[in-house]
Amino acid sequence: MMVILDQLIALAWMIFPLFIIALAFGAVIETRLSTEWVVKQLGGSKSAVFKAIVFAALIPGCACATMPIAESLKNKGSSKASLIAFVMSSPLLGPHTILLTFSVLGLSFGVARLVFSVLGSLLIAVFVSLMGDFFALPKSIETNSTQACCHKDVSSSSFIKDSITNFLTTFKKLFPFMCLGLFLAALIPLVMPESWMALLSGKPHFFLYVLASLMAIPLYVCEAEEIPLTFALLSAQVSPALAFSFMLASVGTCIPTALMAKPILGTKLTAFYLIFWLFFATGSGYLLSLLSCFN
Repeated sequence: MMVILDQLIALAWMIFPLFIIALAFGAVIETRLSTEWVVKQLGGSKSAVFKAIVFAALIPGCACATMPIAESLKNKGSSKASLIAFVMSSPLLGPHTILLTFSVLGLSFGVARLVFSVLGSLLIAVFVSLMGDFFALPKSIETNSTQACCHKDVSSSSFIKDSITNFLTTFKKLFPFMCLGLFLAALIPLVMPESWMALLSGKPHFFLYVLASLMAIPLYVCEAEEIPLTFALLSAQVSPALAFSFMLASVGTCIPTALMAKPILGTKLTAFYLIFWLFFATGSGYLLSLLSCFN
């Protein structure tokens, strides 16, 4: 028990200061960049797919918090391609999660997360666009989904007050998940059998990348919680590429996200989105395993 406590304290001492800095950074951006302005910019623009990825990277939001914004984008006439690009990239490219990835997991993980997130978002957008009317969006309906998950209402007062409000609201939402992630991060290296460590280290078989993604996709991992979990896998000597697959799959989608996505994207596009994410997370990690600089 003392070993777990010592490990937990060490992890908290390393990650919590970065967590606070990252939340402050995200709160400032969120205050400056209103959701309404983003919705207006993405409605029917020819460069909407690229704008969608950029805006997704500037708006803090986990996978299920993205869905209320996606509903607004659809209501304002956003194309299917830009809509799916936003939904895909938002949980991957949140400002504080990117900062934490670089700070805690290192330069290689940070760069890989940025590159694969952008490429994956562009790829799914192009495919959906080429499929034409096959992925028909359902008609817009009135919804209260804006109250779900990590969505926050922000007052229109001063910049400093709004930034503090955003920071405290996000902190209250994410702090329990971060604590859970830190606890699991302290526990995993100590309880993982040596036989598993030997199997998951080095260059695992391709099937293990598929398995890691399948295990991670249904999980509800709120934004930034994937960082200590991935750190724990690395501490347990799991292959960096395999840990990368788990990180992408866990943060990108989950069962609540899939349920919220269906009335917004439709059954076909939601199913394709989940299947694409499985291949995306699996393939990203496996491709990285072929690079000697990532092992």
